[in-house]
Amino acid sequence: MKTEMLIIFTVLLIVGQPILQFLLKKRYQNKIYVCFKDRDYEGLERILKSKTIKFVFPPFNIEYCRLNGAMLRDNKKMIDRQFDTLLDMRLSEHQKQDVYVNGFNYYLSVSDSKRIEKFYKLSKTLKNEDVKKNVEMSYNILFEKDYKYLDEVLQLYEHCADEEKYINEYLLSVMYKNKGDHDKAAHFEALAKTHENEFAAKRSIE
Repeated sequence: MKTEMLIIFTVLLIVGQPILQFLLKKRYQNKIYVCFKDRDYEGLERILKSKTIKFVFPPFNIEYCRLNGAMLRDNKKMIDRQFDTLLDMRLSEHQKQDVYVNGFNYYLSVSDSKRIEKFYKLSKTLKNEDVKKNVEMSYNILFEKDYKYLDEVLQLYEHCADEEKYINEYLLSVMYKNKGDHDKAAHFEALAKTHENEFAAKRSIE
């Protein structure tokens, strides 16, 4: 009888733990969402520091959540610290891609040359060739101020979907500016703004 009870207890423990984790995960996801929605960063940090959260989420998810909070606060010191924390962790290939590309794009947006170079080099170690190519293009166009991808983007632009037009138009405007052709740069910049507004309006309706 004792053996049977022990077996039942063990089975319930094995089955019950994933269920408990699932329920707690949903609960804390909702709490975190509310903190982001209300911009309650102190509340967010209290949640992320709780012992229960470490039972529910892996360390990477917790630190990545902190990174998102720092980005919403536009606090560069905190953002730098979180990227450093994430880079010190053992990352899967998918996690590396998220961190490297996110880091590259962020530091490109704030013109931090040293960290742009760091994340650019890290991105070159990724396995996804499409992602590496996109980073390479952004690096060449937006950081090196070059236009070697001009013909390639022009060809893409001729056949791209409507929702991708403004991205290619923006890249074309920058490359023409880099080339010194200010008339074409202004032309594609105006098109990019128009299509971006149209796409944003369409998404808001949907």
